[in-house]
Amino acid sequence: MLVYLKGYEIKKITKNMLKKEEFGASLSEVVSTEQLKEEIREVLENGGFVYGLYKKKEMTICYLIERRTGEEPEEENVDVPFSKDKLHKNDILSLTREYVLPGHEEAVAKFDEAVREELKERIYFFGDAARIEFKDQVLTEKSYRVGGFHIGGAMMGFAIGILFGIALNNFALGLCFALAFASSYGISLGGRRK
Repeated sequence: MLVYLKGYEIKKITKNMLKKEEFGASLSEVVSTEQLKEEIREVLENGGFVYGLYKKKEMTICYLIERRTGEEPEEENVDVPFSKDKLHKNDILSLTREYVLPGHEEAVAKFDEAVREELKERIYFFGDAARIEFKDQVLTEKSYRVGGFHIGGAMMGFAIGILFGIALNNFALGLCFALAFASSYGISLGGRRK
């Protein structure tokens, strides 16, 4: 989920948005409209993501995040915590190009934070990639572990269990379901994985 920035709107760019003739015209000072559309189309076709920051319906910042296939880890030294059946377990999401309209540099830090959080969710909840290379940071799923407690999976499990309790109109049963689902979605109370 993308965060709210006062005075701006953050959008995930899709192929359908490229069909609009005026798409990307506001960034023409930085990059030609045709070049921007072609780069975005290429990134999206290869499974990447594109995010734009809009102010008054004009794009002021655009980030292109490409998907690259990483190398297969050796069995003894597996640093990728995803299971073998994950489709993109070795993929890398990398911020390769960014376009910032002059005069909007003050929004870059907040936009960076919003896009970084969105990409973390892509790794953590959807298993879209093994790691993210975002500017000077490299993020993996292990970046989100706190004392062996798998935060996202456990919270999702608790939420599902509580919803079951609400649906069955029995809070105690919902709490039991919450504990059961939390454990099945990756809660582990032991120490960190080595």
